[in-house]
Amino acid sequence: MRKVSGFIFAVLMLVSLNLYAESEGYSQWLKRRDALKKDPSVARYYTFEDVKDSKSVVTDLGKDGKNLTFV
Repeated sequence: MRKVSGFIFAVLMLVSLNLYAESEGYSQWLKRRDALKKDPSVARYYTFEDVKDSKSVVTDLGKDGKNLTFV
């Protein structure tokens, strides 16, 4: 029982630490991404957010709109 409670405690700590770090870092990344999308000097901008496999298309968020595909 002691090992199980220790394991549960460790998992809860990891989850709580990751949620805090991820939420702040992710929100900053979203702000930066949105600013770059509006910047007229950015010709191409790829985030690779929606890549799931080799058939995924990587959307160009910049002004050129030239998506990436794997061939």
